[in-house]
Amino acid sequence: MKHITLSDFFIARAAKSPHTGRHAPTDASRYTVMHRLTFRPGDARAAAMLSATPARRLVRGPFLMAMVDLDDDGVPELVVQRLPRSGGAQTRSTMVLKRCDGGYDAIYSSRLNDRLAVTNEKIRGYRGLAELDAGGGIRYDKDTAATTFGRQVVHVIQ
Repeated sequence: MKHITLSDFFIARAAKSPHTGRHAPTDASRYTVMHRLTFRPGDARAAAMLSATPARRLVRGPFLMAMVDLDDDGVPELVVQRLPRSGGAQTRSTMVLKRCDGGYDAIYSSRLNDRLAVTNEKIRGYRGLAELDAGGGIRYDKDTAATTFGRQVVHVIQ
């Protein structure tokens, strides 16, 4: 009988959990950066267009937008980030919108780092959104209480 530690149990559980918002890769799994997301400031025209989407809360104040094809279907998804009211916040309310039936559906929503990249690797049909560290590499989770401690911070879309 194989001996399983409590740590092994929690790591395996986090890797299988669809609701964690993060993917806990196995020890052999390492994500790589395809490219960094380039955000541009949202203007009044974009805010008006997005006011009828699930991102309407995010565009009531200053916001940023980026277009990126996360599922390789030839139609870019829209990533919207609300700028924090205070300059010190590093995480931002973020939503990924997919174009459908003449509008947009939210396929992901969370508070994410302000430096994001798209991974080369796909998870459940979509490229992941990786949080970057100050050097431009994928950030590792430093929360010792988290089951993802020491692992790359890559968010799973859908």
